[in-house]
Amino acid sequence: NDDPDAVREYIVGDEVQESISGNVGESGATQIWWRTSVVVKAILRPAKIDLDRAQKAVRKARDKLADGDDGDFMEEEDLDAATEDVVVDAVEAIGRYKPVVLAAMARDLQVYEEGQTSSDLDENDMLLMGEIHILRQTDAMASYSRSVLEAFVDALVQNHVVTPMAVLRWSLGENDVPVDAPTAPSVQASWHQYVLQT
Repeated sequence: NDDPDAVREYIVGDEVQESISGNVGESGATQIWWRTSVVVKAILRPAKIDLDRAQKAVRKARDKLADGDDGDFMEEEDLDAATEDVVVDAVEAIGRYKPVVLAAMARDLQVYEEGQTSSDLDENDMLLMGEIHILRQTDAMASYSRSVLEAFVDALVQNHVVTPMAVLRWSLGENDVPVDAPTAPSVQASWHQYVLQT
């Protein structure tokens, strides 16, 4: 559905909760932030398409080389133009579906808090963890290209889906679930420079 309001109503609704209840099959962050994960993966799906396109072009070039063809392997595919389209599509989707992402994150937080007897974390800490989860999902989908990842993270910050503080804490390896020890960062340490620029 292309209507963000309809998608938002559906993703936070009881129908989705009941249909998925007990079937998440994951632990930790995915269990807490499952709605948020679904929305972010859908919005950033063009990145998967871009990666598949690039992998196909590389396989095709490798096959041509193996067959003794030493011509221009990439002349048929304009991968740079295709990547630009993917970035534009995903960046536009981030802006358009921002209310859906934020509503999904708020609903995930509400359901998590309802299931807790007590917590040392306040709502702001949990929301920051949700933002870190969004950044981890973005990294998982777009880490094949630094420029694509940077464009997505920039769009998330510019559209106020995540805060610069979340980018900093994500780049330092902070968790997206309440645990005692941080995980090793999966991103390059230079992300702190991005935060300092914003």
